[in-house]
Amino acid sequence: AVANYPVPMPRGRPAYREIHEMVLHTVAVNLTHATFMIDGGTVIDVVPIARPVTDCASKELYLASSGLKLAAVRFFPRALGESEVQDIYRDGSLLSNIGYVMPSRQEEPMEVARLLLQRSESTAAWIEEQHELTTRKDRTSSVMSSQAVLNPVSDATPWLSTNHTITYEQADPTLGYRFWQVYKQPTYTDASSKNLAPGNALPPAGTSNGFTVSTWLKFDTAAGHGYHIARAMPVFDESGQAQWTGWSNFCWMVYAGADYTAIYSRSRKLNSAGERMEGPVLRILDTQAPQTWQFKGKAYRHIVYSLDASDRQKPLRICIDGQCSGSPSIDEYSKWDNLEQGPPAVDCSDVDIMTTYTDQQRSDAINRSLIYLNRRPSDHFPMTAWQANTKYFDRVLTVSEVQALFENDVDPEDALGRSIRNKRGCHRPNELRDDSSFIDGFGQDCSWYFEASASDPLVCSRSLTANDACPVACQSAEICWGEETDNSVESMQIWPMQMEFRSKGRWGT
Repeated sequence: AVANYPVPMPRGRPAYREIHEMVLHTVAVNLTHATFMIDGGTVIDVVPIARPVTDCASKELYLASSGLKLAAVRFFPRALGESEVQDIYRDGSLLSNIGYVMPSRQEEPMEVARLLLQRSESTAAWIEEQHELTTRKDRTSSVMSSQAVLNPVSDATPWLSTNHTITYEQADPTLGYRFWQVYKQPTYTDASSKNLAPGNALPPAGTSNGFTVSTWLKFDTAAGHGYHIARAMPVFDESGQAQWTGWSNFCWMVYAGADYTAIYSRSRKLNSAGERMEGPVLRILDTQAPQTWQFKGKAYRHIVYSLDASDRQKPLRICIDGQCSGSPSIDEYSKWDNLEQGPPAVDCSDVDIMTTYTDQQRSDAINRSLIYLNRRPSDHFPMTAWQANTKYFDRVLTVSEVQALFENDVDPEDALGRSIRNKRGCHRPNELRDDSSFIDGFGQDCSWYFEASASDPLVCSRSLTANDACPVACQSAEICWGEETDNSVESMQIWPMQMEFRSKGRWGT
């Protein structure tokens, strides 16, 4: 975008030929226009841009000059308003204290190299820190985040917290019942996200004889599968040493899948030979379900795991997109193991091996228990996914409560309070309709995005509004589990009426 600076300039300034006076230049860019301002927010020109800045393929950001003497340059990951520019011009920084100190006047011209030497040690680390904080805050809530501007196709930064905080909440907004929040904001995890929480971060479930884990996951079946949450404790060997060996340490764990989505439990009893036993296991063979139901990484899917030790017939339950064990769409793809080895333990305090420990060993094992997040002990089979609103309830939720969460669980990043399913969840077939009235800021409709995606597969992913308005053209939606009963692929209508074809020339119709 190129601005047309008038001559003479406002207040009679002759095109900035007086190099001994410092001038504040500001270029504020949003998705449709670039606004050029000088000094205290005086608008010189507003220029439309051909495409959003988030269409840039390069991660490079060039700040340079030719024949100019610069005092300071600051990049903001959003478009500043005129009043904010006035704050910088008058006070040297934004009132929100996120600005760079910039004098409004300078008596003598200063070389860029000397300025950089003066400021580099004192400001470089601070600028880097502020840039990273701003990027994290804005990444999922603003299409104009610095991450999107600098490199719109880069991967998100995985969350890493070896002492992750799980918070107690008095009442779920949908159910009105207490819960423990594991993750709230959309959080990206992968193999590097070795997140742990102390075992007492989640309450004991023994009083209610069961628990429920509710989560929203966005992941590709082929690449994102792995263990989601595991409750674990050390096992004492014959010499009394605590061991973390892996599979033997889990008390219960849940998995979101490549071949299946599963919940694993540990038995409360030893076998006849005095050996440990795995408890009941429930797997949903999701890759055997219709292709349209499967996880493709385009939408958040609601998955709920429950363990109810009082149910001796089927103590485990999995729900996907509001469809729960007991419904044909789940039971047809369910596989049970070890039912005869129940009842399952709901906590580490009642797993089979506890019956062989001394009182001191039992206390030590519980005190040293851990909550493994996004993998199972010890650091095996990590899960690569986005997740949001991951909650633990200290009782078994009813099917109607699970369905209420699926429909109404509030999106933590939506200012209007819409649900995750409504904002970025799966779609029912009758909801797969492109908005025929949609026109973006550049006059493009859903048809344009459909055609443009043939040459640029990322064109839709760079426009949140187009993804929402054009789920068919952008192929940005996933079908909710159980909503179709055949294996047909996704389709879009070409002609809405009967058409007659007639010959034209030798080859066409």
